[in-house]
Parts: sequence; C-alpha cells; structure tokens
Amino acid sequence: VKEAACVAIGAVLGSSTEVESTLSLVEKNMVACMDTKEELAVQQAIANGLCITARLQPGLFRTQEGLVLINSALKMAMSGAQRVQFSYNDFLWIALEVQN
Repeated sequence: VKEAACVAIGAVLGSSTEVESTLSLVEKNMVACMDTKEELAVQQAIANGLCITARLQPGLFRTQEGLVLINSALKMAMSGAQRVQFSYNDFLWIALEVQN
C-alpha cells in the first residue's frame, strides 16, 4: 500500500495546478520515504512517483522549490541497493533534462 501511495503522490504533484503549494505540503513525506532504512520497494516507488512528476511538470526540479527533492534523490542515486540507484538515476535524467 505504501508503494502505491508513493507513486500516487508523484502523480498528484505532477497534475497539480498549484504545484509549489502542493510540493510544500508533500515534500516532507516524500523525503521521509527516500531513506535508506525504508524498504527497497518504497524507495523505488517514490523514485517512480518523482519520474511522473518530472514528466508532467518539466523544469520543476530545476528550481529552488525542487532543490530538496533533487538533493535527496542524488543521495539515493549514490547509496543503497543498485536497483534503487537505477530508479533514482532515471529520475535525475528526466528531471535535469539531460537529453536536451
């Protein structure tokens, strides 16, 4: 259930019309799920939710408002299990618009 909630929170944030205020409401919970002590499935699910947000709100994570989540994702991309690292690498690739 927690995994589904992590993905859903990314979709809610991505489809929000008031993304800055929504981000301030959910950011603390999202960062809490981005903990190496959390289950691997939850860590991957929050990365998937962040990927959804990054696709629906391009550029959000390149602003001051998205800095906390980018920093937490960078930490996760460099630690923990390899499959979790790959999930966060995918998110960072999308959020930082590396393909452009």
